[in-house]
Amino acid sequence: MELSTITMGITAFAGVITILKVAWYIINYAANNIVKPLSLSIDQLQRTTKELKALIDSVRSDQQQLNTRITVIEQAIKTIKTQVDTLWNMR
Repeated sequence: MELSTITMGITAFAGVITILKVAWYIINYAANNIVKPLSLSIDQLQRTTKELKALIDSVRSDQQQLNTRITVIEQAIKTIKTQVDTLWNMR
């Protein structure tokens, strides 16, 4: 083997190593500066979504209780109106 062939092989090998190092740097950069912040944001969004769901469930429950109370009050008012009408007609 000639010296120039060996030199060319070593140079090609060094080039491949350099390309692999650059690729490794890019992958690490992407993981640390893109993927990790996105993952944190997604986790925060999931927590917020769960909190909102719990809040919506609570509001629905409160609304259902209020609807029940309003129905009872409406029935009581109708009963009172009937009694007032009866008393009014007795005069």
